Amino acid sequence: ESGLSALYVYENDKYTLYKEYNFSGIVLYPKKVKSDIIPEGYLKTTIKINEEDVEAYKLSKKSKYALIYGVNVETGKENLYMYNSTENTLQIYNNEELKPLKEKIDLYSLIIAVLSGVSVFFFLLFITQIISKSKLKRVYSGNETIRYKKVNKKTKKKSKEEMEQAKILDDKYRL
Repeated sequence: ESGLSALYVYENDKYTLYKEYNFSGIVLYPKKVKSDIIPEGYLKTTIKINEEDVEAYKLSKKSKYALIYGVNVETGKENLYMYNSTENTLQIYNNEELKPLKEKIDLYSLIIAVLSGVSVFFFLLFITQIISKSKLKRVYSGNETIRYKKVNKKTKKKSKEEMEQAKILDDKYRL
């Protein structure tokens, strides 16, 4: 009645308004890039766009995404662009989402390094304690308390008194 018409999608007994968004294409003139602009981890390669070889950078050879440096012909601005070979789309490369992730990785790496250092320290402390304990010998006193005494490796002979005391204690515990 009002003369307005629209398209709707009918699905599961419901009508929803059909909306279509058209994104304008970017006309790009590729240029050679200075290596300091390319993010860490990307490798130089050549990709095909419209049957032409274009210098690009990828994280791996099999990646469907590549970085291309060039000038937007419509605006005249030079930028680094992310190219998607599957969709044949292009957009300005933005690593803003990667910065917080990189900060987290750096923090976790620091935590891991500190914890590793502390673990190594305690492990070495434990080993030195075991070694020092092995150099000690059990000596029984008359009231049956155990003490430790450093063993002199040069003289391993026991005194008569120590041998008798050890024999008495051994006999006592065998009963």
